[in-house]
Amino acid sequence: METLLTVARDTAAASESAEVAARETVAAAAAARAADERNRQVQRLGHIAELVERIFEKAAAEDGRTRPAWRCIEQRELPPLLVGAELPLPKCDHLAGSSEAR
Repeated sequence: METLLTVARDTAAASESAEVAARETVAAAAAARAADERNRQVQRLGHIAELVERIFEKAAAEDGRTRPAWRCIEQRELPPLLVGAELPLPKCDHLAGSSEAR
């Protein structure tokens, strides 16, 4: 009887450890899935920004302008780079939207 009780305790402990490991695995998989989704969204926004830039360039060329309403090309390149930034960067946001470089 003592042996059966010991085996039962060992089995219960092993089951508890397996449950903890399974929960950790599920949590890690959920975090990885969320990170992958965010990465896909950031990449998609980058592609959209690139398309907008090409459209902007073609429209400007049709209108006979090289950089309408912009003082420098870098201002237009800044917003797509800020897409993945986690911290608020108000000076960068202002510069990207400003009509003149500072």
